Amino acid sequence: MAPAGTDKQIIERIAGEVARAVRDPKVAAVLVANGLAPVGGSPSEFAAMIAADTPLWIEAVKFSGLKAE
Repeated sequence: MAPAGTDKQIIERIAGEVARAVRDPKVAAVLVANGLAPVGGSPSEFAAMIAADTPLWIEAVKFSGLKAE
């Protein structure tokens, strides 16, 4: 995640560094130990995942009855 309007080159660099980090066995082990899946994809893959998951989370929040303060 980055602020809207962040330069594409910066986004690509961050994505590359994250992908490199999660391939490190020590980093991957810490992620797994904390219940996370060590994956590193492209910014467009991440955006697609967020877009696909958003409706699910909207429904989960509605179902929970949570209200903004």
